Amino acid sequence: MAKKLPPDAIEPIATLFSEILFDLMIGMTKAKTVEAEFAKIQDAARKLTKDEMRRIADIAGMYCAKHSNPSPGKLSKERWATLKRKALEFALTTNGNDTETSQ
Repeated sequence: MAKKLPPDAIEPIATLFSEILFDLMIGMTKAKTVEAEFAKIQDAARKLTKDEMRRIADIAGMYCAKHSNPSPGKLSKERWATLKRKALEFALTTNGNDTETSQ
């Protein structure tokens, strides 16, 4: 069984994921088209301010950190593609509600 990340490691990893997802959302707002599974996320991102995108990215970053545990450095490309989509969908759905990672 894989070891779990120490609790104090989750926050820095969440910050890293958050930065990546924020940049991804900024890119989506500038792109003409995106992959089909990201189309709804692109539409939502285009309606957000940068501050709102930052908040969404922070929620999604924490989701990624908790759901990639215990080995975020060993995420496959396929798993990362699924995880980032689910994290952004989760963050857009909850949009700052108290439930952080209930999915």
